[in-house]
Amino acid sequence: MTASYRANAVRCGLNGSSTAPVGLPTFNLLPDDATAEAALRRIRGHLADDGAALIPLHVPAPTPADRIGQVRTATAADGAELRFSVVSEERDEAARTQTAVLRYERRRAGRSTVVERPWLLHWYTRTAFEELAAAAGLLTVSVTGADGDAVDADATYFSFRLRAAPRR
Repeated sequence: MTASYRANAVRCGLNGSSTAPVGLPTFNLLPDDATAEAALRRIRGHLADDGAALIPLHVPAPTPADRIGQVRTATAADGAELRFSVVSEERDEAARTQTAVLRYERRRAGRSTVVERPWLLHWYTRTAFEELAAAAGLLTVSVTGADGDAVDADATYFSFRLRAAPRR
């Protein structure tokens, strides 16, 4: 897993300054702690007694001010110009959420399609996630970074390996 985790590292599209494994933020897409705890309870319910779950997490960095509004372009196979930009971003440290409004454009043959969508990320500190997992009936086996080594409490990318706590 660690070699695959490291091999799949990519540059993050929003802030351009962090490296994250592909698929890392999926748990961060759950909008709040209650939804996350419910998901962890379902994970616990499906684990065999000797099973384990690997939950990768990250703390998103704010998008640098000079990147807001900056347009990135690519060309589609059909020749259309594809454009992407971060229109705005709000960060709530207390709620541990960051919402970016993303703009997607497709231009071809004088026609343009534009869609703007909010992208909400909800993050966890290491301690808070461990407490959330425990409340859901899961024990923390390890917390590691992309290199497989243990991480500090203030790490921004980490994976929890969890196992089912004994049923009472």
